[in-house]
Amino acid sequence: MSGDIELQGASSIDVSNNATVANQDNCGDGGNITLDAAGSVATHGDLLARGFGGGELCGGGGTLTVMAGGSASFGHIATSAGPNGYFGYVYISVTGPVTVEGAIDMTGGAWSGSDDLAIISGGDVVTNGTINLSVTLPEEAAGPAYLSGHDVTVNGSVMARGDDDPYERYGGYGGELDIDATGTIDIAADMVLPAAAGGGGGVMNLNAGGDIHTGSLDLHGPGRYGEGGALSIDAQGAVTLGSVDLTGGAYGALLQSAAVTRSTSSIVVIPAAALVSPLCRSVFMPPAIAVRLSSSALTPPRICSRSSSLIGMTS
Repeated sequence: MSGDIELQGASSIDVSNNATVANQDNCGDGGNITLDAAGSVATHGDLLARGFGGGELCGGGGTLTVMAGGSASFGHIATSAGPNGYFGYVYISVTGPVTVEGAIDMTGGAWSGSDDLAIISGGDVVTNGTINLSVTLPEEAAGPAYLSGHDVTVNGSVMARGDDDPYERYGGYGGELDIDATGTIDIAADMVLPAAAGGGGGVMNLNAGGDIHTGSLDLHGPGRYGEGGALSIDAQGAVTLGSVDLTGGAYGALLQSAAVTRSTSSIVVIPAAALVSPLCRSVFMPPAIAVRLSSSALTPPRICSRSSSLIGMTS
């Protein structure tokens, strides 16, 4: 579409499944929202593509795809699933700055292995609401998120919890958060990406051309067989960390760091055992978008977790 796209006032777009009673036979997936503008996109109300229902792997979340040649601003976004469904994906790629004022709800029964949250900007990225990619089915892993821009500011909490195993043996993995910034990364809120008991803790990869500042980071893996999380930081400027928990119930090792200013004296650990079998996650992109962006600088890189046996931090 040429020009801008704007939803005025509290106007919303809702393509959610409209079922009202969740059971095995009454469930459905959310729909798809695509906004493509040569100029800017501004949606101050809700963008909803929620699945619904209680069937086995039924009631998956929908999709939101936004492409813009200018800036983009959003209110509340939801592509959540029913309690047993896969949550949907959110893909935002714009030339200008991106601001998300409301929450991003991508909760569901499970992560499909391909659907992600990706916000890619040629300008600054600011998220002010809670981002939630947690799952509710036993032993399932939480989903990943990728933010990329000049300066990236995360003012709302990010939550991506794996779900419990009733026998405390192989709980779901915590989620993954990757942030790339040519300027600074400022994480003002808490990052909560723990595993369920017996699972592997969350993963964070922070890469900045300037300074990095974080609040508390919870990436631990509790339980008898739990594996601590993984944290990788690469910054050209100063690094200031809040409290960091990468402890594991069974495995852990010392974090090596250099030229880092920390706001606490917390011990940070990573399990060597959790890195034996690398787990790679890729940002999902619809085929049509992949073709369109094949030569674009905004095309997202792969998200690859637990890809080495050593956690590094450079500044």
